[in-house]
Amino acid sequence: MQDSRADIAHLRQHGTPVVVVNYRSADDDHCTVLMDNEDAGYQAARHLIELGCRSLAFADGPAWAQPLVDRRRGIERAVQESDGVRLQVYLRERDRSEDGRAIAHLILARAERPDGVIVATGLMTQGLIDEFEGAGLRVPEDVRLVCTEENWKTWDTPVRVSRVREPAFELGREASLLLAAELREGAAHEHRTVVLPATLVAAESSLGRGARTVEQPPRISGGAP
Repeated sequence: MQDSRADIAHLRQHGTPVVVVNYRSADDDHCTVLMDNEDAGYQAARHLIELGCRSLAFADGPAWAQPLVDRRRGIERAVQESDGVRLQVYLRERDRSEDGRAIAHLILARAERPDGVIVATGLMTQGLIDEFEGAGLRVPEDVRLVCTEENWKTWDTPVRVSRVREPAFELGREASLLLAAELREGAAHEHRTVVLPATLVAAESSLGRGARTVEQPPRISGGAP
C-alpha cells in the first residue's frame, strides 16, 4: 500500500469512518488492523537459519510497500542475531512474476549462490522457482525457499511452497468490529491498532520434497507497534 494519508484525511474531513488494513500508519486519527509483518520476515529467516542456511537472499518488492519494508526489517533482525549468516537483498520496483525471474537471473549469475531464499510475494515466487528450475537449480535440493505471503499463484510450482500465512479472515473481522465500534460510539470512540500474529507454514520448498506440511503455532513478537 502506497502512502494514502491524503486520501484518509480527505475521508475523515467528510465524516467518513476509516479503518486501515495491513498498513502501519503514523497517524492516530483512525483505527488500524495489521499482521505483524516484521515478525513474518523474522520467522521466514529464522526457519531457514534453523535448517542450516548461512547465505540468505531476499527477493524484495517495491520500497513503497510498507508491509514488505517491515518484513525486510524482520529478516535483517534474524540475520543480525545469528553468527556467520549473510544476507543479500534484491529490490524490484514491482512484485510480479517477471520480477522474480529477474532476481533469479541475478542469483544464478553469482559465483557463490545463496543456500536459502526468502521471497516477498507469491507472484515473485512463481517466477523465481520457474527460472531456477529451468537453469537446473533445484528447490529445495540446491536452495531452500520461503515466501512471506500466501498466494494461490505459489500452488502452480513444482514443489509445495513454505510460506507465511496471513490471518485474512481475522484481519477482516477485526476491521469490521473496529468500524462498527466507531459508528456506534461516534466522537467518544478511541482509535486503536490491532496487531495479529503471522503463522509460518513449512512445506517442501524448505523441508524437502515429500515432506509433510507443518504449520508452526503463531507467535507474537515485539516487531510491530
